Amino acid sequence: PGLDVQVINMGVVAASSQQVLQLGKSILADQQPDALIVYSGNNELLELWDWRQYLTPRQHRLYVASLRWNLRLSDWRTFLWLRDRLRGDLPTWGQTEYTREEMLPWGERAPLTDRDRAYARESFRHNMGRLIEYAGEAGVPLVLSTVTASWTVKPARFELPGHEMPPEVPELANEAEIALQARPGREGLAEAERLFDEAFDLWPVAHVHWEWATLIGAADHEEEALTHFLQAVRLDENPNRVAPYINDEIRRLARRPG
Repeated sequence: PGLDVQVINMGVVAASSQQVLQLGKSILADQQPDALIVYSGNNELLELWDWRQYLTPRQHRLYVASLRWNLRLSDWRTFLWLRDRLRGDLPTWGQTEYTREEMLPWGERAPLTDRDRAYARESFRHNMGRLIEYAGEAGVPLVLSTVTASWTVKPARFELPGHEMPPEVPELANEAEIALQARPGREGLAEAERLFDEAFDLWPVAHVHWEWATLIGAADHEEEALTHFLQAVRLDENPNRVAPYINDEIRRLARRPG
């Protein structure tokens, strides 16, 4: 009480942990704060999203592999020395030099894969781990906040040629809704889950999990609905929806000694 607190808001929109790390280093050096609060993690896949618009699946797979190796070797001083001298005038991280005319049709672009999500986790853990180390060296307490997960927001739906929604899926969803209304309790829930398995086998995308989560939640099975919402977020093609993975990494970082 009575303490005069000055808060400097250095937050920016659509930044990844790579950019937050650089910003955090400059804040620690220039502002010399008493504490640093970091809220980051929703945007870890934005750079890969940008590149996916121009790269085929094979090209994108090689690109992500190179990023992961670059990340893993970045603790070696010799590697950093060589990289800085061989890099030349490469584009800034996360920015492409392609034009809109070079964008690939949807059916030819690289889809979002678990490899991309794994890179998002590694990148966030590495960059925020470094920022924690820099703050510790400066004697500045750092608060790393978990990011919000919008469970109930409908997933992005990108229907690639050959992957359109089968007509049976909405029919199965209608059957599930009828079962939940006709047989309240565990019996109706079991039938809805059986119909979900059929629908997901036909069309294994985030949207099916979201549809069943909405139906099951409306029937007051909140715990089961949340499970489906969580799976929908994990499978979502939207690059801003990596919150569950990132929150897991934040909790891992919180358990670091010191």
